[in-house]
Amino acid sequence: MAFVTLGTAATFAAAAVLLATFFATKNDRFDRLAEWLFVVFAGFAIALAVLVQQRLETGSGLAILVTAIGIAGVSVVGLIELLSTLGRINFERYGGLAALGFAGWLAWIAGVSLIGLASGAVPVLLGWLGILVVAVALVVVGRFALDRSLVRGERSPGLAEMAPLLAVFVAVIAWLVWLGVTA
Repeated sequence: MAFVTLGTAATFAAAAVLLATFFATKNDRFDRLAEWLFVVFAGFAIALAVLVQQRLETGSGLAILVTAIGIAGVSVVGLIELLSTLGRINFERYGGLAALGFAGWLAWIAGVSLIGLASGAVPVLLGWLGILVVAVALVVVGRFALDRSLVRGERSPGLAEMAPLLAVFVAVIAWLVWLGVTA
């Protein structure tokens, strides 16, 4: 599980760095590379969700539901990033769907953290970090949702607007690494 967890964290981290670089430079090559890495990340994240579900309580209906939500969310992220990379859709058309997919994956992090805390399957601080990451992410994404021009795809967020989201990404990476080393 450590390899899959660290692969998930590494591809997510690299994609986030490239995405930040794209927003700073507006160089489309960085965006394309980030999209490819998000596709690879999705593959790792799906495998991770299955492995973590086995760690939590294989037969638990709640663990299965949380796993399904996480897999669905990250599958959406991977699919739309792939379609974007292949030139089939652009950000203005998929930004909202990407946010919904990311929300599904964040729900997985929250579910794993809560179930892990309740069952003792994850360290207490790791569980609380997961819950905190998701709470902050909801605030950040909520701010995006209040901006009509972003929601309608009339403009892309600027680097200053992306900074809080990138901070959430760093916290997600920390959570993943910690999960991987405690497996």
